[in-house]
Amino acid sequence: MKKIFWSILLLFILIGSNIASANTGTGGLIGRINSKATQKPLQSVTIRILDTKFGAISKSDGTYKIENIPPGVYSVQYSIIGYETFVQSNVSI
Repeated sequence: MKKIFWSILLLFILIGSNIASANTGTGGLIGRINSKATQKPLQSVTIRILDTKFGAISKSDGTYKIENIPPGVYSVQYSIIGYETFVQSNVSI
């Protein structure tokens, strides 16, 4: 399997109500995934917040958004066929 050829650039790790209603007590995760080798966006990367039901798939510009996540500290997994799976630990929401 190829080594990781993307860099994960988390544009924002939002806490509280920036992408969800302030009354819900939830937060969100927004990011962009680029190829490390080419710096071009990676489309169709599966993003999962481990041990939860939350996830997303990156768009053609490499961006993704996951909303309504309960506050906490999570591990986020990034995977796509042909690349090594990457897990980012200690992501605070």
